[in-house]
Amino acid sequence: MDAGFDVNADSDLLSNVDSNTPEEDEFWYLKLYCDRVSPLAVIAFFSYCDDHANALLEAGACPDAVDSDHVPPLLVALDSMNRSPLARTLVSSGASVNVYHPLVSGNLSLLVCLHFLRSLDMILRCGSEPDSLFHGVGESNTPGVAPMSFYDVVEKTQPVMTKCGVKLEQVLDRLLLFSSSVSLDDRLADYCSSESEWRRLKAVAGKFRPIQYSLCFN
Repeated sequence: MDAGFDVNADSDLLSNVDSNTPEEDEFWYLKLYCDRVSPLAVIAFFSYCDDHANALLEAGACPDAVDSDHVPPLLVALDSMNRSPLARTLVSSGASVNVYHPLVSGNLSLLVCLHFLRSLDMILRCGSEPDSLFHGVGESNTPGVAPMSFYDVVEKTQPVMTKCGVKLEQVLDRLLLFSSSVSLDDRLADYCSSESEWRRLKAVAGKFRPIQYSLCFN
């Protein structure tokens, strides 16, 4: 690492990402933050070599967002198959697995990877809190604007989930295995593959089964 390089310096590279591209549904969460990002977030977004991230972390880069206006690098790393090693590196370096925003009701570290089950499995095993998706956490600071609910995010990300071959029941199975005393929004039934799958999920919601999780998804 060159002397004098600020490993937490801002970059405006994400300002060049067109919000109207087909990838908009995948990167919906970027709109919650300012355009300027840390070098670690740039590495995550553009799928650079994990060695670059390790070099930054060893030089003192913050594994989390430097403040609430900047996107946490972990969120970007969680949403793609190509970035899952970086997600593990960030968590190992101390990045928080529970990320909240006043405009979203629930844990963003789970919401950003609904379309990528490998990341979802990993972040759940690392202690990410799924109950918040069903109970809701956070209150919008903008008058008249309600935080996005879990249903809102599922609705928004359904195109990329379909593209990645992920069904909502696969996501809910994983989340419910780490949840307790939750109830499912009946509107989610519209995105399940069948009525029988929805009835099954409703029947198991709120039952805590961590051992079954490790057996089913290893």
